Amino acid sequence: QKMQKAAKSSKMIEANAVYGSTEIGTPEMMRNLLEKVIEVHDIEKIDLNLIREREVNNYEMTSLVSLKRSIKSLGLFTPIIVRKSDSGKYVIISGHRRFRAFKEIVADYKVIRTELENRGEDTGEVEKEIEKYSSIPAIVFTVVDDNSELLGTDPKYITRAMEEEIYVASNAEVRQSREDTTGAFENIQYFYKAIRDDNDFRQELLARRNVNAKRKATKLNKPQAIADIVSKEIGLAVSPSYVYQAVKILDSEETYPSYAKKAIGRIREGEKVKQVYKDLMMQIEILEQKDIEPDIKKEYVTRMTKGKESIEDIYNEAFNIRNSGIKKRKKDTVSADYVEKLLNDIAMNRISASDALLEFRKYISG
Repeated sequence: QKMQKAAKSSKMIEANAVYGSTEIGTPEMMRNLLEKVIEVHDIEKIDLNLIREREVNNYEMTSLVSLKRSIKSLGLFTPIIVRKSDSGKYVIISGHRRFRAFKEIVADYKVIRTELENRGEDTGEVEKEIEKYSSIPAIVFTVVDDNSELLGTDPKYITRAMEEEIYVASNAEVRQSREDTTGAFENIQYFYKAIRDDNDFRQELLARRNVNAKRKATKLNKPQAIADIVSKEIGLAVSPSYVYQAVKILDSEETYPSYAKKAIGRIREGEKVKQVYKDLMMQIEILEQKDIEPDIKKEYVTRMTKGKESIEDIYNEAFNIRNSGIKKRKKDTVSADYVEKLLNDIAMNRISASDALLEFRKYISG
């Protein structure tokens, strides 16, 4: 119990130190603020009917279609942030789109329930879904006066200035790069498969692209489309180049399933996509390199599978052997050219046959 109290006290000190300033500062400071908020607070599930939206919300409310798909498939990665109101209900500080997405999901399932009831069919599974989304994970704050004695006793107590700081920081945070989060990769994987396998969804994205670009599009740039969905609609800002790397990893599942599976596992364990992508591309280049002898390639595969060496070290070793093969072929080609030149010189009486032979022997020996 003493250890738990000490740990909680330490977290309270850290939290108050972080959001005790009204200066928002850099994106990194915003990220630190949000991490501390989540770290020191318990996450509660609150009934949607007890939550109301903030009266003034300065941030854009975009389409919820993709956000709803993500939540239903992958769950909610980031809880909303609320404060207790004087009436005993809760007011949203951050998470208006997530809150609305939950409400729309419940409304969608209620429509399905009515249809099933009209047909006299069982509604048990739909009732479970309605119950599942009728409450939302949330971090709860209580706002007190600036001179309240409660300040500093527990991280849940904040001032109005602190509330505003969290509101600005949390909304700005989702517009900053979150490329190293598991949630970003999970969403890319989900929408990659949706674009590939779900023709209705693919056509929906094409239609949206046509409206925005004012032209007829027949193909989708998958990395760009996924980046737009995850950044603008899910709230996890990712770049097309990051999505491109993730998509290349996912594409490799078809041709190199065991290597792709390990790569995806590394990402889920917290490794950066950039490094995993680099390693996987080096592994594939080794596997596809035709200049490496089969026995040597088999040895490389064994070493890569064991995972005791860095992929880059193995790649550099293989790359040097491959270069040696290229140099050897180049030298053979030059030798043929050189012989042709000597024969031409002999034919043109520029050099005697015996001297040409001496020249050639010098060439092949050196």
